Amino acid sequence: KGRRAAPCSRPPRPTVLFARPTRQGRPSTGKADELVNPAPPLIGIPAYKSNACKPPHIDLYALHPLYSAGVLAGGGAPLQIPHGIDRETLRAIFERVDGLLLAGGGDVDPAFYHETAHDYVYGVDRERDEIEMMLVRWAVAEGKPLFAICRGIQVMNVASGGSLYQDVLSEMPNAIRHAYF
Repeated sequence: KGRRAAPCSRPPRPTVLFARPTRQGRPSTGKADELVNPAPPLIGIPAYKSNACKPPHIDLYALHPLYSAGVLAGGGAPLQIPHGIDRETLRAIFERVDGLLLAGGGDVDPAFYHETAHDYVYGVDRERDEIEMMLVRWAVAEGKPLFAICRGIQVMNVASGGSLYQDVLSEMPNAIRHAYF
């Protein structure tokens, strides 16, 4: 006899990587549903600065969509953190998020680790560096979850007092290849 097609089914829910009964900063409403369906943790992701490609060439704050998609797939709610905000506003955002994700991007300004920029340094954004380093220091001091990717790991290192090789190829000629594009 012929096989019957399996009935249509919903795709499985993504694995929840973040779990809390209620979101930090929000009091419980006392509803049992909060424990069954907790509010997703709010994950702050500092944006990078870009420019609109068509006139007027205004400043934009952006993120690669895969960062937000990854947070969503892990059960979180992504929140883009822009530049151009004062320390008090940044602190208020920090207080409300449950964790931080530091994305990839351009180089960290070598001045932050007391060096002069080599010719190979690119994409430096001091304002982003300052915001992210402040967030890292607060997160480490207060034990807030922090996930860093590529440039984000470098920011964590520099914010913690470390330094970087600005150009691995010229400063470490026998190092493994680190250019993937």
